[in-house]
Amino acid sequence: MNSYTLSMSTPDGEVYRGTVCGISLRAGFGDIAILPGHVPLIAPITAGECRLTLPDGSEISYVTDEGILSVKLDGVSVLCGTITEKK
Repeated sequence: MNSYTLSMSTPDGEVYRGTVCGISLRAGFGDIAILPGHVPLIAPITAGECRLTLPDGSEISYVTDEGILSVKLDGVSVLCGTITEKK
């Protein structure tokens, strides 16, 4: 399964860094999913749920504040005011 490196950070530090197969979250223009090979993109993030799909098929959910999503050829970054793991 294809994957990429994801980094999720707040002003307090890094919340998550690892390999994922996908991330879905709420961008300023609506819900978006980033899969391996996505074109480079910078987009605003609005508050909402963020779901990570891991290489083993499991998912981790977070709740994010407003922030920025950056998709580059070498990985994806999410920068938000707050990121809290959803239990």
